[in-house]
Amino acid sequence: MIHKKSYLMILILMILSLLVITIIPSYSMATSYDPIENPDKYKPGTALDADVAKLTNKAKPIVDTISVIGIIISVITLSIIGVKYMIGSVQEKAEYKKTMLSYVIGVIFIVGIITILQIINNIVIPLVNQASTI
Repeated sequence: MIHKKSYLMILILMILSLLVITIIPSYSMATSYDPIENPDKYKPGTALDADVAKLTNKAKPIVDTISVIGIIISVITLSIIGVKYMIGSVQEKAEYKKTMLSYVIGVIFIVGIITILQIINNIVIPLVNQASTI
């Protein structure tokens, strides 16, 4: 039963990752001109300030929403597991310890992904702003 849940969680994470991988290029190339119509205007490596602002404005609410939902779900789940652990028998406590391992791994994934995205945002945005002033 636990293996099915783990496989389902991995499958959901893979689908979300593929979704993000397919959506990000469409936003990063969202310029005021179409590189297919006029390939001479397309300059890889250059980002317009409007593009950076557009990407940041679209990505920040998504990341913030995911982080808030993840934190709320993890707190509720921890509360439920904690109450069940306190009132459970010895055998049930052993089962809840196994459940805690899955919970901790999930929380590490959520917090880790959000932290990595925030670090990337804090590193890349100043670099893009600095490159656009040169």
